[in-house]
Amino acid sequence: KLTFTVNAPAFAATNFMSPTSIAAGSGDFTLTVNGTNFLNGSTVVWGTLALTTHYGSATQLTADVKAAQVAHLGRANIYVTNPGGAASATKPFTISAALPAGPTLTSLTETTARAGDNGFTLHLTGTGFVSGAVVKWNGTSVVTTFGSATALTAAVPTGDLAAQGSIPVTVTNPGTAASTPQTFTIAAAPAITGVSPATPALSDFDNDITFTVTASGLAPGDYFTFGWLTVTIDSSDATSLSGKVTSQFKSSWTQGQSIDVQVVSATGTKSNKFQVVVQ
Repeated sequence: KLTFTVNAPAFAATNFMSPTSIAAGSGDFTLTVNGTNFLNGSTVVWGTLALTTHYGSATQLTADVKAAQVAHLGRANIYVTNPGGAASATKPFTISAALPAGPTLTSLTETTARAGDNGFTLHLTGTGFVSGAVVKWNGTSVVTTFGSATALTAAVPTGDLAAQGSIPVTVTNPGTAASTPQTFTIAAAPAITGVSPATPALSDFDNDITFTVTASGLAPGDYFTFGWLTVTIDSSDATSLSGKVTSQFKSSWTQGQSIDVQVVSATGTKSNKFQVVVQ
């Protein structure tokens, strides 16, 4: 005789759901549920409505909540069901009165960066800013400095520039709704796909050699390094950089040597390394 134990899903004791409330009239959003015994196929239920649910792990699910579910004041009971019918206890989700209108964000002075860039200070222009206003970067608060009713600065950390993407930036005054977002674009970091010539002969360095680096994600101001040498760019376009390694450095190279070539952006972001081998 075999005995099977079926563990019902359960909410975590703390940080069990995010968010736990929202203002009436808000748009679509993602609900994150934390707990235990979740399965691939678990469903988050909003009242009696099964939400489109995404399995993350045995301890986390996310669910798509549509604007229609939060159109009016009230409370919804949230629970999780596993395949087979086992269900968790319920947790309340509050739909609160809409917040007063927030400030207006009209522009960002800096609008683009490259994936892998260092953190920077973002300058924001708008109207209705007050002391205590907070800038949110992709929904997360960042350190904000109040300048005036029309100007704020925010410290964007390096970790927030790690990946390519479009980032919504908003401003919230104490006790108000967020502004309409402005978009900050994180472009892809440069990535080398080839170098020509890739296998120069040692004797080739008796004369100046033009190397052409082919790469994606290039931008004005990019250059490349050849080993320890920074190469002056003679020509460039959206997919390539060309520059000379001069004969005066011939003694730096030896037969059989592998030399790293790397694209560097004006802000210091570096591409992958591509090896040139001296024959």
